[in-house]
Amino acid sequence: MLKTIFQFRKLAAVFIFVIALASLSFASEANLIVLNLASVSFFENAVNGKMLLMFGFFICAFGLMSGLYHFLSIKNLPVYNSMKSISELIYETYKTYLVTQGKFIIVVACDYKIVYFGLLQHHRNSRQLHSSVVWNEN
Repeated sequence: MLKTIFQFRKLAAVFIFVIALASLSFASEANLIVLNLASVSFFENAVNGKMLLMFGFFICAFGLMSGLYHFLSIKNLPVYNSMKSISELIYETYKTYLVTQGKFIIVVACDYKIVYFGLLQHHRNSRQLHSSVVWNEN
């Protein structure tokens, strides 16, 4: 129990540290350059990027509906108690795994934000400023 409390305190300290460093970055999503999908074409100009993206959304929606249909049809089938207990054990195991992976992905995303937006963005701006100053001196 005590070990869990110390691990939680470490995790909370790391989280607060990451949030504090992330707040130092002066970049925002407004600085991102988004490609115009209508200007890109695929399959020898047969499909533009916007249509390809919409087709992908349609495939995702079809997969979601198909999965929901099969889930509901399997959920209503009868099952033995021993099979149910094993499936619940497997479910809890995978749920724990997914929660752990989710925490890891959040930490990696925060680290990426700190490194890219906090450190590299300022370095890139200072390099551009330096090159423009050198170019103006000639």
